[in-house]
Amino acid sequence: MSGKSILILLRHAARDMSDDGLSETGLKQADTLPGRILKAFSHLGLTSPDSVSLKIKSSPKARTRATLRTLSKELSISIEVDSRLDERNPGERVDVFEKRVESFLEEAALRVPTGETWVACSHLDWLEHASLVIPSDENDFERSEPWPPMTIRIYIFENGIWQRAKGKI
Repeated sequence: MSGKSILILLRHAARDMSDDGLSETGLKQADTLPGRILKAFSHLGLTSPDSVSLKIKSSPKARTRATLRTLSKELSISIEVDSRLDERNPGERVDVFEKRVESFLEEAALRVPTGETWVACSHLDWLEHASLVIPSDENDFERSEPWPPMTIRIYIFENGIWQRAKGKI
């Protein structure tokens, strides 16, 4: 897998509806993330996150940063906040939101020569749009699969498109 870029898209853990943080369930879900990411690396034939140039990226929302906190601590990698990963903001035009999502995906594709791996945590609306526009080998059914909290999808950039890694992570 060396020399190929990997994009791991993740929906944040279950949120606390009274604020922007995580619920008790969400905190427990977030604690499972390091193990799930290690499983994903094993699924891809990689020995560990140390074997690639790994970046952890988050929307500015507290719930996405909280979802990534345990992973960040365990791997000693700081979380990079990227406003392009934010959910659609009130008053934001749909076309502006869509361009923001597409800009993030285009930058991920540009990282291919570096062989970087990104773990990107975002929101339902962002991930749904990304699923529809990411140039991948997925069929329409796969593209429209739901994104419950803590859903992980892995894409590997090969032959000019993102190819979705199959199997449950």
